[in-house]
Amino acid sequence: MTRAESLQLGRFARTLRTMPVTEAAVAEGKLSVAKARLLAGVINDRTAARFSEQEGFLVDQVQGLTVDDAKVALDYWKRLADTDGPDPSDPTRNWARVTVGYHGRWNVEADLDPASGAILKAVLDAIVDRMHQDGRFSDRTGSDSDSTVSRRDADGLIEMAIRASGPHPDQPAVHPDIVVIVPEPALAAGEPTRSIRP
Repeated sequence: MTRAESLQLGRFARTLRTMPVTEAAVAEGKLSVAKARLLAGVINDRTAARFSEQEGFLVDQVQGLTVDDAKVALDYWKRLADTDGPDPSDPTRNWARVTVGYHGRWNVEADLDPASGAILKAVLDAIVDRMHQDGRFSDRTGSDSDSTVSRRDADGLIEMAIRASGPHPDQPAVHPDIVVIVPEPALAAGEPTRSIRP
C-alpha cells in the first residue's frame, strides 16, 4: 500500500467511526465498503449535522442501489443539504478531481459546462482520430464496444497531457526539435549549406 493509499484509508476509518449506523451495516455485511465510502464523502462541516439526523435513512436507501446509482443519489442529497456550497444551478460551474486510488491507479472525474465540455471533447476526438490513423490502435478489437472506446479516450487523454508538456502544443514532448544552422558567410553568398541536428 502506498503512503497516499494509507492516508486515504486512515481518513476513511476515522470518519467511519463517527457514522454508527453505517459502521454497523458494514460490519453486518448489509452495506459494501464502496457505498460506505460514498456516504462518508458527503460529510463536511456544513452537512455533518443533517447527515447525523438522516444517516439511517440514507443507509437504507443506498443498500438496494448499485454503487453508481448510490453516488448519484448521495450527490443529490449533498446538494440539498449543503446549501452554502457551490450553487449546482450555476451553468458555468466547472470542477475536476484527479486522485490516486488503490494499487496506484488514478481516478479522473470532471463536471464541465456545455462549452468547456465541447472544447475538451473536440480536442480529445481529434487526438484519438489521429492516433487511430497512425495505427496506434491496430491491436484493438471490437472497435464499437464501450470498453474499447473508453480505452482509446484514456489513451487520447494521456497523449493530450504529453503534448501539452512539449515545446509545441501539437507535438508530443518526446519529439525532437530540428535546428537548422546556416553559417553567415554561406548565407551571404546565397548558397547556404545545411547542418541539421536533433
